[in-house]
Amino acid sequence: MEGFFLQVLDRSITAGWLILAVVIVRFLLGKAPKWIRGILWGMVALRLVLPFSLESEFSLLPDDSPIERVAVGDADDATIPINQEIMISKEHSTVPPIDEVDTQGVRQEMTMTKRVKAMSVASIIWLAGIGVLLLYSILSFWKLHRRVADAVIWRKEKPAIYESEKVDSPFVLGLIKPCIYLPFRMSDEDRECVVAHEEAHISRGDHLIKPVGFLILAVYWFHPLVWLAYVLLCKDIEMACDEKVISHMSVADKKVYTKALLKCSKPQRMISACPLAFGEVGVKKRITNVLNYKKPAFWIIILSILACVIVAMCFLTEPKEKTEDNRVDLNNEEVDSYSQQQE
Repeated sequence: MEGFFLQVLDRSITAGWLILAVVIVRFLLGKAPKWIRGILWGMVALRLVLPFSLESEFSLLPDDSPIERVAVGDADDATIPINQEIMISKEHSTVPPIDEVDTQGVRQEMTMTKRVKAMSVASIIWLAGIGVLLLYSILSFWKLHRRVADAVIWRKEKPAIYESEKVDSPFVLGLIKPCIYLPFRMSDEDRECVVAHEEAHISRGDHLIKPVGFLILAVYWFHPLVWLAYVLLCKDIEMACDEKVISHMSVADKKVYTKALLKCSKPQRMISACPLAFGEVGVKKRITNVLNYKKPAFWIIILSILACVIVAMCFLTEPKEKTEDNRVDLNNEEVDSYSQQQE
């Protein structure tokens, strides 16, 4: 388990650079269509999930991570002195005292034991954090499902639409068969806007993307940048869905849509895996985005896709590793330089 936890730590560090790059590109591409941001967050998910990555000469990631240096640093540091000591012993016919060798071995063993214990404790805390978040998401889903258990069906065609007095704001609930839940006494005008928005969520697969994102967050709960990525993902999902609905609307229809957003808005309680609530995430920013929306020019879309490609090459890939021959040559050069200094 400690080895797997080290791999998670390693991926979290490399993914942190990618998240920072996505946040910067996300800001620079403010006029780009919001579905472009989904591609960027998809790359972050791949970086966090996949146990391997491609190598590239364009990668801007460090050659080795701090986790690798901590894990194998002592062994690497001990390699050159041992080789140097052997060469010195051959030249001067001296052998290090046995007591010093034993003391060094005991110290290394004690250090390694402490590190193993620390990693064991850290891995247990990590698993406990995952359990807490997963339990929270399961209880939240169960509680919400119970709250709408007596909802009245309004439309049977897929996706089915239900109305309930216990619903404050419209949302989508369900993974395999997602359904739309609406509060009672909505006007026909508001209902049309809300249903179009929630159907866009389902057609985009957002009812699956958000829980998967929360599952990744549960694994990397210790990383603050992953929390930032999840919060921004939820906002970008809603804005991308808004743009899909209003892309063919007139100015008057957009105003109706923003009024529906304002009526259904409510404060966000906590970060959750579900549901996809209509008026819960970034309502003010979404209203501004809807009113100022203009269909992006073709060159902006091309530039945005190019930016995604550049981010993928620089931060989704790892730098090419040095060959074994190059490593041997470097070690030989270090040993030779040390010998020359001794002479």
